[in-house]
Amino acid sequence: MKTVEEVRRERLLELKKEFGSFSAINEKLGRIATDSTLSQIANGSIGSKTKKPKTMGSDQARALENALNKTRGWMDTDPELLRAATNVVMTLPLDRDPLERALAALIAAAIPLPPTERKALSEALKLLGEVPDSDELRQRVLAALRRESQNNTEPLRVGNGPRI
Repeated sequence: MKTVEEVRRERLLELKKEFGSFSAINEKLGRIATDSTLSQIANGSIGSKTKKPKTMGSDQARALENALNKTRGWMDTDPELLRAATNVVMTLPLDRDPLERALAALIAAAIPLPPTERKALSEALKLLGEVPDSDELRQRVLAALRRESQNNTEPLRVGNGPRI
């Protein structure tokens, strides 16, 4: 498994590809275009004081996500693991009509979510599998997910059910 530093370096290189250069990213961050910080992190340049490769901290990762319209946690989410999970689900022997379309839509929606929101979604889906389908339940789950995504400090609670 990759370290968070390795994942952030990989994501940084994806951003460089998406935006064309570190200069363009620096400008989005409100920095001067020639700031070398991102390049040094991407290249693993050795710090003169620490004698260790330069890495990206959480504050800088969140600043990049915010400035570049990525979801919170995107910089920490390994794209290789997401691709692998998608491939596993797509190879399951399923009815290739409505169920496949629903899973494909769910995966596409879940991939950009940060890990905490994906976990809340997973728990909500488990709950849906345990009770009969109803519009009321669907609305309660959606409302709880909306609340959770707006305020990550409280545990997700569906109606009077368990915390998830």
